[in-house]
Amino acid sequence: MVDEDPVRRAQKEKMIREKQKAEIQRQEGERYREECRRKEVQQRQIEIQDQRSLHSVNLPNIHKCLLARAEALNFMGVPRLFHSHCSVKSIMCSQREEISFSCEACDFDICKACVYFSKLKPAEKRAKETEIRDRKRRQKIAAKQELQNRMEKRRKKIRRIEDEKKKVSKEIREYSNMIKNPPKAPNRDKTKPLEFVVWFSDGYGNDGWHSYDGPPKKYFDSSFSSKSDTNKRALYKFYKENPWGLNVEEMLEQDIICKFDHGLHYLQVTPDDSSTYTVGVVPAAAFKHLDNVDNSDDDFQKKDPPLVFGSNMNATIGRQLNVNVQMARSMTLADSSIAHIIDIV
Repeated sequence: MVDEDPVRRAQKEKMIREKQKAEIQRQEGERYREECRRKEVQQRQIEIQDQRSLHSVNLPNIHKCLLARAEALNFMGVPRLFHSHCSVKSIMCSQREEISFSCEACDFDICKACVYFSKLKPAEKRAKETEIRDRKRRQKIAAKQELQNRMEKRRKKIRRIEDEKKKVSKEIREYSNMIKNPPKAPNRDKTKPLEFVVWFSDGYGNDGWHSYDGPPKKYFDSSFSSKSDTNKRALYKFYKENPWGLNVEEMLEQDIICKFDHGLHYLQVTPDDSSTYTVGVVPAAAFKHLDNVDNSDDDFQKKDPPLVFGSNMNATIGRQLNVNVQMARSMTLADSSIAHIIDIV
């Protein structure tokens, strides 16, 4: 018979020793835990014996033994109120009421609401049960109706966003080059504006987090002779030339303030943790009288072009902001599940 390889024999012996050592450690751990449990039981028995004199309240209609006020008792050195829950659970019990009385020998606890309910006469109990059931039924109906209203509101918002996406995206794609990139003369000439002016602003409000020197300046973008062309330019400026480089779909997912006064557009949006971006249309004669307007002769487009991120940053921000509609859809599904649970209850 061939002798076993010494290396393999040594490895086997080492494994056997390690298993024996692990088994010894396990047994020692079991003995230690058992000893701790024994000491805890012993300590608890001493504690119960010391607190027996506190059990002096006789409420035979609630419990057969004498009861003690729960706030006077300890459980393993800690106030019993922190470890106890009502054992009666009557129709008035909410499981949030503070425990009123306890019996340590039976591990029995009763809350204030259940003590009150147990003292009522049978007719009063029936009346109280009817009242509570009716109240719970009304609360359930109200909660279900509120849930349905929230779901319908979210569905309407999703439909509105999707409809606006299709409409605005189609319109902006079909705009002429003159709307997308107005020529320097005459549409970009600030000194000789045409009948209607497109202006924009971008800055933080007085939110307490960012430096604030008053409302942001309003800058001249372009001017046109007709309301139609001016409004188209305002839409393009707002949705396509926004300072974050977001596309039309991502912009429509924000909470946009839209106004249409005297046939002229006013659009404003403030994404989360971002500045407020505004685009508006006014008659040319009114532009220089707007609050905080930039009346300098400098060409804003040359000296300080709008901030547009690169494609990677644009995609990242787009993914972050795209969560709004996705969350709305998922919450609608979650609400449907909750409504089903309410029906079951």
